[in-house]
Amino acid sequence: MQAEENGPPKGANSGREATDAPPNHGGHAEGRSLDAKDGRYRRPGLGVLAGLGVLVLVAVPAGWSAYFALVSFTGCFIECGEPEPGTGVLWGSLATFFLVLPVLTGLVVARVPLRRGLPWLIGLGGAVALGGILAQRVI
Repeated sequence: MQAEENGPPKGANSGREATDAPPNHGGHAEGRSLDAKDGRYRRPGLGVLAGLGVLVLVAVPAGWSAYFALVSFTGCFIECGEPEPGTGVLWGSLATFFLVLPVLTGLVVARVPLRRGLPWLIGLGGAVALGGILAQRVI
């Protein structure tokens, strides 16, 4: 009698099936993987397509920004003059932003949690910085 007044014991579903949880299809359903933390479906293919689409949109501005950064750092456009490293840093920062934007878009659309995407962003930033350092040594 005491158990009926306090409700069902812990862990019992009292005869009801849980309908709030998404169906478990071994982690994959319709080409999407289920994130165990929040129960939302990730869409890696859609994230890659979105990232490539944004890359197509920002490729020309990123290229011109990188070119202007190179010209500012070296001081040579048609003929060589005084280098302007401050302007080169600004153009390089803009080019870096344009190159990181497709990656961020792909991660957001694919619903990749920040804890999984942050190492990739740090790696991309490190690769861009390393490329800039090596470009300085070559030029």
